[in-house]
Amino acid sequence: MEIFKHYNHGTSRIDSTGGYDSYYPARNEVILSVHILIDDYQIHICPNGISVLYKYIRVNPEYFTIGRWRYPVNALHGSAFNENKRVLYMYNMLHEMLLEQRIGGLSINDWSVIKVIQSHADETK
Repeated sequence: MEIFKHYNHGTSRIDSTGGYDSYYPARNEVILSVHILIDDYQIHICPNGISVLYKYIRVNPEYFTIGRWRYPVNALHGSAFNENKRVLYMYNMLHEMLLEQRIGGLSINDWSVIKVIQSHADETK
């Protein structure tokens, strides 16, 4: 798992061992966005939303898209389509991150990233 924290003047990178490199922000700098890479999945956390991406599939707390088609989250339960297992896995990954600050069983150890995630968790409750 790699975590990228984007600031006004640079990007910090945290690798799976907790190693921190690249840009070292000042104390008063605010995170603009967070980008997490785990396996083939990308998680984007911005001030206006959070999403999990895998190739042409995007999952948000309220809806998911497959290609250019957009579906409500309610369509996950009770419908059968080719990507159903993948979308359910991504949706569960998103909720695990929002509720437990974990991704695939791996805990997120950076407090500033947890703070950003918790701001979105409060909105989705």
